Amino acid sequence: MAEMLPVERALAIVLEATPILPLESVPAGEALGRYLQETVQADHDYPEFDKSLMDGYAVIAADLKPRLRPLRVIQEIPAGTDPARLRPVVPGTAARIMTGAPVPPGGDAVVMVEETEPVPGDPQSIRPKRAVEPGVNISRRGADVRSGDVLLEIGDSIGPGEIGVLASCGRTRVQVGRRPRLAVLATGDELVESSQDPAPGRIRNSNGPVLMALARGAGASERYLGIAPDEATILRRRIEEGLE
Repeated sequence: MAEMLPVERALAIVLEATPILPLESVPAGEALGRYLQETVQADHDYPEFDKSLMDGYAVIAADLKPRLRPLRVIQEIPAGTDPARLRPVVPGTAARIMTGAPVPPGGDAVVMVEETEPVPGDPQSIRPKRAVEPGVNISRRGADVRSGDVLLEIGDSIGPGEIGVLASCGRTRVQVGRRPRLAVLATGDELVESSQDPAPGRIRNSNGPVLMALARGAGASERYLGIAPDEATILRRRIEEGLE
């Protein structure tokens, strides 16, 4: 009896005969499940400006020490505001700010809206309930990523998170490895398609759909060749068809 090949040796033989497929450029949204073949770098700082992590008020932290005092609200800053158009926060003032909005010049902390209260008789002012330290509730420019930082590397598998990274740095196309193409041929006189009712002594083909699903899950482009009987001439013809 011929000696069976160990799995490791069989795999090595397959890999030795497997060519490295060429690269192709695809839309980033179609790169899911592919393997990246270029380095992707940040095209700017993330965030691009000091931004608020909370809804609240941008303040000067030193304004709240040694005692709390009312602060006059001089502007409201929604997310998406151009940082260059902001008025500076000066002692005795605050700016109403939304999560993700740029922190105005002079502001070095954000007091959560829940930690403030209105000033009776003065609707344009608020009173913080407690002091804060500089930097509280602020994400500084470049805190996540600096311009030029490597975000994705050659060989990375592209999943939903990587698709988001590509979008965040404006990459609408990306270089990936070409999809392997796999032909699946089931063989055996006893097999019938899963849609058929098997006659006595016959069984439905389950291995074919399993292999097709495995190929698709591994990122291959699969093609089903059907079932071939145990006849050498037909088998050869169908295998040659698959190799095309």
